[in-house]
Amino acid sequence: MKRIYCLIFAVMLSLASSLAFSQPWPFTGLPSWEKTTLNEANRLFAFGKYDEANEAIQSLYEDTGSVYRKQAKIFFSSADLNLPAVSETAVLLENGDFEKALQTADSFLKENPGNYYALLLRAEALSKLNPNKAVEECSRVLYYVPVDTNFLRRRATAYSSLGMYAEAINDCTLHLYFADDDFAHYCRGNAYRILGDSAKAKKDLSDSIRLNPNGCNPAYLERAIIYYEAEDFSKAKSDCEAYAKGGGKDENLFIILVAVHIAEDDYAEALEVCDKGLRLHHHSSKIYKTRGAVFFAMEQKENALADLNKALEYATTDSERAEIQALIQKVKGL
Repeated sequence: MKRIYCLIFAVMLSLASSLAFSQPWPFTGLPSWEKTTLNEANRLFAFGKYDEANEAIQSLYEDTGSVYRKQAKIFFSSADLNLPAVSETAVLLENGDFEKALQTADSFLKENPGNYYALLLRAEALSKLNPNKAVEECSRVLYYVPVDTNFLRRRATAYSSLGMYAEAINDCTLHLYFADDDFAHYCRGNAYRILGDSAKAKKDLSDSIRLNPNGCNPAYLERAIIYYEAEDFSKAKSDCEAYAKGGGKDENLFIILVAVHIAEDDYAEALEVCDKGLRLHHHSSKIYKTRGAVFFAMEQKENALADLNKALEYATTDSERAEIQALIQKVKGL
């Protein structure tokens, strides 16, 4: 049953397209029995009864007279991933220009309400810029297509951004039921780590690395944190090195390595790692704050204050500024 249902949606997603959320939703005027079946399927999905939920949705899709079936074919009928505006949005997202990506997707959808991929990329941009809105729009798709793994992963990302880790875990678990995926394992592993379940976190992160051993996989950094917290510094360094060797340059790489070197009382190496990080991330408040903390530990007051003031200059949130200000006061009292 699971395999049949996955096949149906694999075919549907290969043609995927949907209407823009500003337009009338395609699933309208469903007969009461179909609406009831759809509601029941979503209730079953919510309680993790995936096989039973599959059967309910499949009954709607397989019934040749079903309004749901007819509208589903329209819902997934005219996507084109290679349209210039869609390709441009994807490039903007890859480059981290989320504001422009959202504007490009919105502009395209006003004239072409119905491109699944534009909606998907819009949801990805929103997951970075407005997680609440991303959850709302992904949920609207997922009400009708509960196993659309593309929208599940975007909603899981948005839930994580909102600190709704239990909800992110639920979406990732549903995703993994239908498709084993390195990102879903990473996202769930990250949520488990933050919630304090190191064993489940390490398993998911290791599964992510198994599926995608490329060094740029951020699961290496998440697992390095777990090893660091367990005081297994050699494995923490090994994961950081694997990430760096694969081309990974995230600023957290340098912060984790600094924490490991400080735990080993190697302050000289910790400072060298900070210097490397700042050569790549010139305006990183995190790395300036970290190096300031290292200087503070070494009782180099002037150097510590210089770095902390730089960190304050580049900080982007009130909470981070407050944290840096508190550290500055501690250094001044040295």
